[in-house]
Amino acid sequence: MYDTSVDSIRFTNKPCQGTVNENVGIGTSVLTVTSSGPGSAVYEIVGGNSQERFEINQGTGEVKTKGKLDYEFKRIYKLAIRAKYQATPEMADDIVCTVTIKDLDDEKPRFAFLSDPEKVTVEGYTPAGTNIIKVEYTYSWFPLFLSLCVMSFVVAKRNLGCK
Repeated sequence: MYDTSVDSIRFTNKPCQGTVNENVGIGTSVLTVTSSGPGSAVYEIVGGNSQERFEINQGTGEVKTKGKLDYEFKRIYKLAIRAKYQATPEMADDIVCTVTIKDLDDEKPRFAFLSDPEKVTVEGYTPAGTNIIKVEYTYSWFPLFLSLCVMSFVVAKRNLGCK
């Protein structure tokens, strides 16, 4: 049982937030929590870290990456961090820290043309609604292929010539 009285412990960095690029190396510093209370604090992550992407230094409150971060899978983590102080009774307080993952252009899209992409000729008598070219681009990661966009170019009205 912890005394969670507001007067006993105070986190000094509110709001608690950090930003880190996706694909950074393990051990990259993300943020540091600080608190004041009687004696020295012991910090631990008590929530929001189900995939164990982060770890905390129990003495300093520094949060570092422990696993791979990927913006395309999760963009924001809400880590619940507890500061415990040895006192009688033992005191603790929690803070929620938001970690935002920044997107990097780490995966170039691949284009698949379903007709000749270099030259498209549309004859003047081509009926409206005729599909003339279809372009699709995809990202490939983990090991899925995700189709993000399919564009079709269609004759909108009868081609009467250029002006």
